[in-house]
Amino acid sequence: MPPIPQQQQRQQSAGHPPLPSGQAMAGAGSKGLAAGPVDFVLAVGDDRSDEDMFTAIEQYADTPRHPAEVFACVVGQRPSKAKFYVNDVNDVIEMLAKMGGAPVPPRVDSFSA
Repeated sequence: MPPIPQQQQRQQSAGHPPLPSGQAMAGAGSKGLAAGPVDFVLAVGDDRSDEDMFTAIEQYADTPRHPAEVFACVVGQRPSKAKFYVNDVNDVIEMLAKMGGAPVPPRVDSFSA
């Protein structure tokens, strides 16, 4: 299944406190992207800590020096700063396989760490 755009009402936090600014992920993401020009950025996350990453890559794409196609994608349907979502890890694997021109592997019912 391709990433699905988040609806506007999903963009607003559902009673969650605002995220603290300047967390490590946002800083690391912007420093890593500043290393050289890129034309495509894909960020996929499933946790509230990934929200700073989504913000950082959007800000990066908005700078005139670094125009890039940016896709922020949250795993699961929940409020997020990401503009797209996929339902689960299987959808992430399918998306990456299709992007790379690889065969889509069979779906897995459970993943272990």
